[in-house]
Amino acid sequence: MKHRHSCPKCSGSGLVRDDEGIDDICTECNGRGFITFTSKEKVFESSFMKIIFFSVLFLIVFYSLFVISLTIFRFNFTVEIIVLFIGHAALATILISYLMLKSLSDGRSTG
Repeated sequence: MKHRHSCPKCSGSGLVRDDEGIDDICTECNGRGFITFTSKEKVFESSFMKIIFFSVLFLIVFYSLFVISLTIFRFNFTVEIIVLFIGHAALATILISYLMLKSLSDGRSTG
């Protein structure tokens, strides 16, 4: 199913103004003023928001456990820094892997 939304670059007019003040056709919507996307792209956006939500949830739990381990267990500060680094590296790896696999399965680039 296809959906239409107003183009965010030209605000639906189909024209954009360059640095010299000359109106030109919007490259995002090709002058139509709207962007058409399929339901599959909408699913990608909603699943991306879910992964962001779970990432924030992971960081909240991670920082809570980090503070608890720092105050209660009194680990060495070097060990705490290493654990902090590993937690952030794991989260970054999961996010990047998800985005790469999702973009490969959809056949689109992330850039």
